[in-house]
Amino acid sequence: MNLIELLGNCLKQGNYEKKAHAMRAQWLARDLERIGERESGDDDDEDYDDDSDIENPNDIALTSGTVDLIPEVEWWDLELLNGAQYDESFDMQMITSLIEHPVQIKPAVPQPEIASMPLFLTAREKKKIVRMRKKEKQDAITDRIRLGLQQPPEPRVKLSNLMRVLGNSAIQDPSAVEKKVRAQVEKRKIKHTLHNAERKLTPQERKLKKRAKLKEDTSNETQVALFRVTDLSNRKHRFKIDVNAQQYNLTGCCIINPKCNLILIEGGPTGIRKYTRLMLHRIKWVV
Repeated sequence: MNLIELLGNCLKQGNYEKKAHAMRAQWLARDLERIGERESGDDDDEDYDDDSDIENPNDIALTSGTVDLIPEVEWWDLELLNGAQYDESFDMQMITSLIEHPVQIKPAVPQPEIASMPLFLTAREKKKIVRMRKKEKQDAITDRIRLGLQQPPEPRVKLSNLMRVLGNSAIQDPSAVEKKVRAQVEKRKIKHTLHNAERKLTPQERKLKKRAKLKEDTSNETQVALFRVTDLSNRKHRFKIDVNAQQYNLTGCCIINPKCNLILIEGGPTGIRKYTRLMLHRIKWVV
């Protein structure tokens, strides 16, 4: 027999409920008796303060010694009343058909901004967006040509489509047409070369771009990596360890000992990942 069955046999259902109802009735009778004595004026402070042996859990102790009385007129009605009492006389000038909106008060503590999740697109969606942008740009050019705001571009003539594009003019003087087509092809080639030369970065700009690409913001997250190397006597290995740490904007130290060598590196996640690949895969420690 477990504890629950033992208690069930000893106690009958509703035993404590009866005791609770009896205690509530006793407290209610005592409160009614005190109210009657207070109204008759025969009560004394000593009799009223005389507590019974049973404590009433419904009695709540007041934290302050004074209790605010109900005012004659509420403060929000003072501007509408002519006097200090509720009667039929109201200040009708204060009653209009307009709605008064309270002034918004900024919170003392600024609310944290809700960070929105970035929208990641698949490769297929990115290609679709590029196609749509190209189509919109081409449609805008076509509309300008139809309205006469822009001259139509010259036909893109090549030696392969010479007869199809020019037609009869190519048959009348083929040598002159071929010369003209070769000049257009050379002109397009020069334009393409000049355009690439303008966009080409100088060695200094290429260096700065590569350095900015490897630079990371370590204010939010910083990772640490520790490597144990048995032998660091090879100068090429020491050079790679030092130069790659500088290129990946990593900081740390290297402890060299004849028996054991330790390399401690600290930096951003991308730099730590690339440096870990250098230490574990790229460097051939055993030749």
